[in-house]
Amino acid sequence: MQLVALIDESVIHRVVGGPSVMQEQRRKLIEVAALPNVSVRIVPFGAGEHPFMGGSITFLEFPDVAHLDVIYLEGLAGDYYEEQPAEVKRYREEFERLEAKALSEAETVALIERLLD
Repeated sequence: MQLVALIDESVIHRVVGGPSVMQEQRRKLIEVAALPNVSVRIVPFGAGEHPFMGGSITFLEFPDVAHLDVIYLEGLAGDYYEEQPAEVKRYREEFERLEAKALSEAETVALIERLLD
C-alpha cells in the first residue's frame, strides 16, 4: 500500500493547539515522511489557487479490481463519495496537476525542519 499526501503549506504554519502541539505535529510529519511507502509533499503558497482548497480529498484505489476506484471528499458541506470512472479520472488529473506544483519530498522535509528550529 502506498500513501501520497499533498499538504497545503498553511497546515504547517497555522498554529492549532499551541506551539508545542505544532512542533510535535511537525516532528511526526518528518517521521512519517521517512517511511518507505509514504510520500509527504507540501503544496507551497506559491502554487496559488487549486480545486482542493475547500477540504480534503482521498483517493481509494483498488488496482486488482477494474473501475472500483473511489474519491472521498470531506468539506464543510459534508462527506461525498464519487465512484463514476469519468469523475474519478477528472479528480485524478487535477490531483496530478497539483502534485506537479508541490515541493519534492526532500524540499518538504527541509521546510518542516526549518520550522523546528
